[in-house]
Amino acid sequence: MKKLKLVGAFSVLAFLVISDLAFSGRVMGRVEIMRAVEEEKAPAGARYSKRKTRIKQEASRPLEKELSDLVVYIKNARGRFAPPRERSHLDQSNLDFVPNVLPVLVGTIVDFTNNDAVYHNVFSFSPIKRFDLGRYPTGDSRPITFDKPGVVEVFCDIHSHMRSFVVVLENPYFSVVDSEGNFSIPNVPAGTYRLETWHPKLPPQMREIRVTESGDTVVDIIFR
Repeated sequence: MKKLKLVGAFSVLAFLVISDLAFSGRVMGRVEIMRAVEEEKAPAGARYSKRKTRIKQEASRPLEKELSDLVVYIKNARGRFAPPRERSHLDQSNLDFVPNVLPVLVGTIVDFTNNDAVYHNVFSFSPIKRFDLGRYPTGDSRPITFDKPGVVEVFCDIHSHMRSFVVVLENPYFSVVDSEGNFSIPNVPAGTYRLETWHPKLPPQMREIRVTESGDTVVDIIFR
């Protein structure tokens, strides 16, 4: 009898998982940036203001890099979402953070690995997540759990030009735009949502979207 109950429980669970995927769709689209992407300015008197204006002093940053810093995500998905078992990574490589923008689900552990032949010191003053990993050498990796939603700016205390962003999101329905401007968010439950963007130097955009029970919802986003 106990075995039958156990089998029945697994059958119900499997049905729920399959049903959820059956009544979900994909949100996809293309992003175009048709305006100048200006270097951001920190407010007067802001703490660490010199590093907030980093954006390496290049004559112009390649558009594919700007696109790859863009996160597209669904804001108002309902439910409780367990963080992934697999950790995310934000490395230090060639005296820079890789990637520059890292979106994660709340509760995700991020490993900060030093791949350079010099010491780094990774830290953040962000109210979302304050931490200081101290100085550590080549090959060392130190973890941080991001347990609150929001944007966390990350710096290196040794190399003042280094800065990156961890974008902590409340659900797993998000995507980083690729270098050609494409994004794809799979397995979104059918329903009406608000689609939003985040970029370190561009104003956010919002779209009301409706995801059908199957198929693709196509949304094109243009920054003019």
